[in-house]
Amino acid sequence: MEGETDPNRGGLYYCNNHFKIILTKFIEIDMMAVQASEKRMRDMIITKETDYALRILRVLLDGEKHSVAEMSETELIPTQFAYQILRKLSAGNLVRVSRGALGGCELSCDLDATSLYDLMGVVGERGILCACMEPGYECRWQDKHGRCAIHCQLAALQRKQDEAFCAVSLRRLLTGGSDPQDTSELYNFKRRYPYAVSNHGGARRAAHEDPEFCGGGDQAPRVYDGSEQ
Repeated sequence: MEGETDPNRGGLYYCNNHFKIILTKFIEIDMMAVQASEKRMRDMIITKETDYALRILRVLLDGEKHSVAEMSETELIPTQFAYQILRKLSAGNLVRVSRGALGGCELSCDLDATSLYDLMGVVGERGILCACMEPGYECRWQDKHGRCAIHCQLAALQRKQDEAFCAVSLRRLLTGGSDPQDTSELYNFKRRYPYAVSNHGGARRAAHEDPEFCGGGDQAPRVYDGSEQ
């Protein structure tokens, strides 16, 4: 051991060296944890970057100008990430950034006409389910065997996911409201049977007036309480 090669420095030298080794190991473990966390965030369909972008837009909903420092503090976003994301949002014409004493950040897009899918594209995310969904991906298996049933099914799921993200406007996402063009089952149900939502008496009334309300047949009236949204 290094402590034994220098008897003049005694046990103190050995202890210091041993401490350095332990500290180095802790740093290595900490770095591995950070890298694993970053990989998990990259593997998510809605990444941390998209999440931070949504938080920034939530602050800007009021139509006023806000500083980066204010948005970072309000929405718990690390300042360096806020600057990076704002550059992308500005390049994508979703926000306007002005400098000077009266400067700040403000919305520059129509939130009703901008979808979650659009936002993900602006920040550089597409919500890809797997590698073979990437444009231009070369599959060695298909080159050898031809059509891949797994790829076809995953491609169908990818299309459905993209369509779902395209159908949700940023305003709806940020405020919890419904889009005028929303055609979801629950939204149409509420418009058709407003008295039936979370109301068993209303559910019986709806079932009596329209057999399709509970799917036809002798099924019990179906009560929507919002949990299926």
